[in-house]
Amino acid sequence: MAHYQLIMDRPVDAIELRAILTQHFEVSSDAATLIAPMFSIEVAEKNSTIVKQGERSNQELLLLSGSVSSSIGDVDGATHCVGMFEGPCVLPPHISRTKDDVSRVSIETISPRRIAAAPASVFMELMVANETVRDWGNTIMRKQMLTQSEHQWALAALNNAGRLKWFRRSHTNFEDKFEHWRIASFLGMTPVSFSRARKQFPTKKTDGI
Repeated sequence: MAHYQLIMDRPVDAIELRAILTQHFEVSSDAATLIAPMFSIEVAEKNSTIVKQGERSNQELLLLSGSVSSSIGDVDGATHCVGMFEGPCVLPPHISRTKDDVSRVSIETISPRRIAAAPASVFMELMVANETVRDWGNTIMRKQMLTQSEHQWALAALNNAGRLKWFRRSHTNFEDKFEHWRIASFLGMTPVSFSRARKQFPTKKTDGI
């Protein structure tokens, strides 16, 4: 899987940026106008690596369109899916997926996508200087912590059928858009176990959780 290539490099439109930011926290037009020039739009084809585990990564990332997944490789060479995302959305913050600016995860494209990237250090300086941006960043961090907590709870507390129902509830329509082996890995199942759970519950009901 090759790294993506920068095909387009231009500032993000402030209106488009605000639409993404306000999914999580109300951001004024003035704040969006302040933030927008920090981000450049980049595009990648399907099956490209945006961020690679073990390599330097110093950007905050917004997924404008398309879909991506994050994964962690273990010492035996196996890959474990730890997240799936569909644009437009904010990808996990730099601070939550790196250590000393070295990425702990890989992020790969599932479909062709557009992404907005900004230097993490510059964005952090803006958070310190601007209360609205700071409140937005803190909201994103809380959301990331909650998402990870819910995922960990599902893996620890639920059986395979329960995990499938939880996934259908928390990741609407992802079952039709992401490879099933990837979803199985995310849910701590083998592809065979995931297939059996889907056969047991073919309709996408999410009750009972």
